[in-house]
Amino acid sequence: MKTNTKIQIIKQNNGFTIIELITVMVVISILAAILLPGILNNIGKQHKKECITNQKAIILELKSKRIENPQITMEEALPEILEKTKIKCKGGGTYTAVDKDSVACSVKEHGSETAVEEDVKNYDTPITKPTTP
Repeated sequence: MKTNTKIQIIKQNNGFTIIELITVMVVISILAAILLPGILNNIGKQHKKECITNQKAIILELKSKRIENPQITMEEALPEILEKTKIKCKGGGTYTAVDKDSVACSVKEHGSETAVEEDVKNYDTPITKPTTP
């Protein structure tokens, strides 16, 4: 009797059936289909945020260059800024000067906005001290 019981136990533990394996694969596929678009969307948003931060960093570099040379434009300064800072767009875009004060990324998903700050735009306006009454 003992040998028949052992043989039955061994025969019952042959592994998973094909139906069980297919069921697990279907469940994993459904979960991946639900989660993957959200993950990819977040990665794209993060690249856009980083690109805007890079544009602002380029603007700050331009501001520091204007301390030495107030008439320098973005077109003149951008190649040197990119070489010095090693700033690159994570989305594979390139930064170009839009006008004398702004920079934009070539990736359309990052938006066509430029990183222009008001105080950089009016760099030639003299700074005046407020008068006290």
